[in-house]
Amino acid sequence: MTKRANVQPALEPVKKTKTALVLELLQREGGATLAELVNATGWLPHTTRAALTGLRKKGHTIDRSKRDDATCYCAAKAV
Repeated sequence: MTKRANVQPALEPVKKTKTALVLELLQREGGATLAELVNATGWLPHTTRAALTGLRKKGHTIDRSKRDDATCYCAAKAV
C-alpha cells in the first residue's frame, strides 16, 4: 500500500463578470466614457447604459461629467 501525497485540487480561476469590469473601469482615475465601456464589454450602448442603471439600483453612486465631447462616468471606490 502506498501513501498518497496531500494534493490540493486546482482552484478554478475566478471569472470576472462584465458588470465587475464596468465597475472597475468606473472606479479608475478619470472614470470611463460610454465608448470605453462598450469597447471593454462588447455590449451595445443601450445595454451599457442599462448596466449603469443597474449599478445605481444596487446602491453605487455614479457621477457624470464631460471629457471633451463625451460623457464620462465615475463611481466612488468601495471602502
